[in-house]
Amino acid sequence: MALLSIFVDLSRSTLTKVKINHICKQNEELKQKLLKQYHRILVRIERDFYYQCEHNSISLEELFLVKSIGDEYWYVHYLGDKTNELHKRELVSKYLNIWQYLADRSFSLFISEREVEWEEEKDNPSVWKNVNHERVSFAPKVTIDFIDDYINFASERQEEINEQIKSLINEKQKSQSECQQEYEDRICSLAASLNLGTASIIGNKIRFEGIRFDQIGVDVDLFFRICHFAVPGIVQIGYKLFEWYATWSSNKSRKELLNLTYSISSRIFPYIRRRLCPKKLKGVGKPYEVYYLPYKHSNRIYHRDFHKFTYTSHDEARRVLLKHRYLKRNLFKNFISIIHKRYALYQYRKNFWR
Repeated sequence: MALLSIFVDLSRSTLTKVKINHICKQNEELKQKLLKQYHRILVRIERDFYYQCEHNSISLEELFLVKSIGDEYWYVHYLGDKTNELHKRELVSKYLNIWQYLADRSFSLFISEREVEWEEEKDNPSVWKNVNHERVSFAPKVTIDFIDDYINFASERQEEINEQIKSLINEKQKSQSECQQEYEDRICSLAASLNLGTASIIGNKIRFEGIRFDQIGVDVDLFFRICHFAVPGIVQIGYKLFEWYATWSSNKSRKELLNLTYSISSRIFPYIRRRLCPKKLKGVGKPYEVYYLPYKHSNRIYHRDFHKFTYTSHDEARRVLLKHRYLKRNLFKNFISIIHKRYALYQYRKNFWR
């Protein structure tokens, strides 16, 4: 009963919120407005993910959003015992394709201490010299892996908490009918706020629906440990998923992951391996490998614009690819280009990107 686990986070998310608080500290209304703009970016990523799932024939009924905390999303797709390997592989391939496309996207948020109208900027082009402002750019960080060692404890938790609430009400010196009525009223209101699902009264019984799908196990802890090493703009997969996926590759030396799916276009996934020592995994007690799957068709990696940002969303991804020789740069041409055109160009090495 393996789970395909997907974790999505935004790079520099904490920095963005700190910048908003610092620059807009005297303007509470503008701060709320900027936070809403930031939240709309998160919702946009979520909406686009569901759109891509539907158009790639992935059933949303089998996809669970386990937790959504601020700007972090944790999804799991339940792979039942009866799911054949061909269907499972096709499903994984679709998710990899979707998230390589979504992770390559770049977002930015313009933060200023006050709003400047267009007419004001037109009449006084130097107005921004006296207005504290900054533009922050960020990109999604995505980690995908299998989770095998886990148990789902959501139902047991719901039963325990339900019994505790009933016990607390029965301790009061009231008649049985009064206790039952108070219990029904309170459990219906508390069910949603305590993540017990949706409670409804049917006859003399309480029925719970929509109980949250939740897991506990070593693999769950390991998965969240490796999420810290994700790179903005590049999909990261864990060793379990890589080992299983590579067995389907036609390349036995596993120099690349060849996609031979049947309902989507053929695709080759080059990869960069990173070995994480037990010390970095905080208590897991064993090393683990992760693999970065760079996206060949990313214009944001090849083109570094110095006009708008001191930091761009794909700088970290570009450094990783340069380090592992997936990209190359002509220092002289880039030097001239940066001086005159304010951007730098990078090229991919054809022998690395097959």
